[in-house]
Amino acid sequence: MKRQSLDRLFRAVATITSVAAVMPGSGDFPAHAAASEKSQAAIVMGQGAAKPLPVPGTPLKQAIAELKARAGAGEAAAASRLFEDLKTCEESWRIEHIYGKPTKAANPAVTLAQQRLSFAQANAALCAGVGEAEFSEIVPTTLLAAGLGDQRAIDCYVARGFLGSGLMTGVLTHPVWLSDYKKNVVELAEVAVRKGDWNVVRRLQQAYSGKTPGFDINLLNEATGTDPVQAYRYLKLQQLGSNDPNGETAQKLADAASAIGPEDQRKAHAWAEQTYQHYFHTAMERTAPDVMTCGI
Repeated sequence: MKRQSLDRLFRAVATITSVAAVMPGSGDFPAHAAASEKSQAAIVMGQGAAKPLPVPGTPLKQAIAELKARAGAGEAAAASRLFEDLKTCEESWRIEHIYGKPTKAANPAVTLAQQRLSFAQANAALCAGVGEAEFSEIVPTTLLAAGLGDQRAIDCYVARGFLGSGLMTGVLTHPVWLSDYKKNVVELAEVAVRKGDWNVVRRLQQAYSGKTPGFDINLLNEATGTDPVQAYRYLKLQQLGSNDPNGETAQKLADAASAIGPEDQRKAHAWAEQTYQHYFHTAMERTAPDVMTCGI
């Protein structure tokens, strides 16, 4: 395992805090090491157990400096907590700006708007005083948490590569976020595949196919490139996980087969079957739609 595996992540977190302890060195982040690097916190923080994180529900405005410092020092739990709280508050902020301030509803399940307002209301104390300045940190925070093994953060980081989905606010101010995304996202996505993540399988299949259904721009495709063989592989993997393997996915697979040769098809089938057997334990339709991963 490369010693510089977290260096790029610490450079990323340096963009969100001046109090974080950033590891020295250079080099790109090999995301295949992400899961095992979760134990890095114990090394960085010292031999003793890290002190508890702020109590869940502590207003983020009060906890953010500590969470940023501990996340920047490589503490996976702090990075995950910072990511989740920022994501929650970002979504609450958007809800308030779309629907107005939350108010109590007689039946919060009556409409989607009321459900969303109820969500914002439930998180009002957590998010009090948090605004655009904090939300501008969510992209490097997501990358850091993803690199330290947070599965939801990986999903969210991959999903943010689709413009039209609330992507990367502040990217014009921080263009390095785009180069970070291109350098890190594919390996992070492959980590997620090895964790049995159907959401990322869908995204990779879309990216390799060069298609952008429902989105204006597919930045993940900029990182993966268009590759009919890889697109076929991930489509075959989807078919194996489908509750209706002879349905729509089978037709798409037949169409995609016309773009590649018989040997590539054989290898793709072998890869998909091995990957499915090793890493996937639930049917594809049983997973939540990835559009909900980041609240976008």
